[in-house]
Amino acid sequence: MTIGLFNNPAPYHLFIYSLAFGTNIFHSYINAPILFKNLKREDFSHVTNLILPKYFLAEAIVPLGLYLTSPVLYDPRLRKFSIILLGASSAFQFLNYFWLLPTVQKLKTSKLKLEAQLTAVIEENGDNSDEVKELKGELQHMSKQFGKYHGMSLLLNMANTISLTGYGFVLTNGLLRFIPK
Repeated sequence: MTIGLFNNPAPYHLFIYSLAFGTNIFHSYINAPILFKNLKREDFSHVTNLILPKYFLAEAIVPLGLYLTSPVLYDPRLRKFSIILLGASSAFQFLNYFWLLPTVQKLKTSKLKLEAQLTAVIEENGDNSDEVKELKGELQHMSKQFGKYHGMSLLLNMANTISLTGYGFVLTNGLLRFIPK
């Protein structure tokens, strides 16, 4: 009887789902805001550059594994919702990993270089030169671009949270059928 428990994919599926959902909630709504409020901008940037690539990739791959091991695939309706929700979750984070993360990182690097250049020009020529005004305009444009792409990344991450939550309801609905009445 005990060995049969280890052959059933349902406990592993629940564990992996819990890990994916918990990681998403913890990182997005607890960890990142606390780090943002308490670290210097450079330190926060360094930490997120270390965490986000691994986080987005894991959050993109895990839903595919969840679908393959889902204990609710026997029901055609639940299978359909599982495909939609887990597929969307995976797609959102693949977009974050392959498109938005590199774009945001490139903008962040360019913005830091521009800020350093602006500081050097201000120290050399003062605050009112034409070059300073031009650099400030470029910096403002770059900040808007950064904000736009970062905002899209946040929206995709929130959509991922919503899809994983929806899948939690599908999973619960499927598992409740196994409980004797």
